[in-house]
Amino acid sequence: MQAGGMEPIARETIALPSGPALVIGARQSENGVLMRKWALLAQVNDITVMVIAALPDAARDAYPDAALRATLASVVIRAKLSPDDMLAVLPYRLGERGGFRLLRTSPEGTTVLTLGPNDTTLPAEQPYFMMTPRAVEPPQAAERERFAQRMLVGFVSNPQLRIVSSEPVRIAGGPGHEIIAETKDKVTGDDLVMVQWLRFGGNVLQMFGIARRDQWADVLPRMRALRDSFERK
Repeated sequence: MQAGGMEPIARETIALPSGPALVIGARQSENGVLMRKWALLAQVNDITVMVIAALPDAARDAYPDAALRATLASVVIRAKLSPDDMLAVLPYRLGERGGFRLLRTSPEGTTVLTLGPNDTTLPAEQPYFMMTPRAVEPPQAAERERFAQRMLVGFVSNPQLRIVSSEPVRIAGGPGHEIIAETKDKVTGDDLVMVQWLRFGGNVLQMFGIARRDQWADVLPRMRALRDSFERK
């Protein structure tokens, strides 16, 4: 910290409900402004957590060190959220998930799921499915196919990608586009098959699933169930 121009002002180990955590306070000048910085570092199972607070030293009376320390000491770390917890933050609902398990979600609308016992997104190990809204202007009907192909190529970024089919579809009664494509895993060389569905409406929702070829016949209907369970809140 000192080598980085920081002046340590506090360092202690505190007890959180999840276990011990290190709290560090320091001063540092940034662009001529003296800043006070506090950080909490903790580890729960295989998760490393860092919480940082930074404010101008001039605001010390409004945000005293004792208040910042108390705030950090109130942190609750949950090593694993329940499916209901993860679904609650989404701006949409998911009903039937076809056996897929939630790995993570975000308030912006990204959902990552896997089919199998391991918490992995490596398709050579287990099928993977993702939904995420894209902050792009929805294309006109005549441009949807080219738009969908560009989005898939940019997302997969694999020179061995080969598009098998590309066609308009209806998703929950609205316009959409489906692409089926093939590629090989960059590490294992396994044959992979993927599907991309784009749902057009007020925005563009990208749905992407991928699995090994030997799993595809079983996995595709499960992915369709996921796609069709989407419902805006």
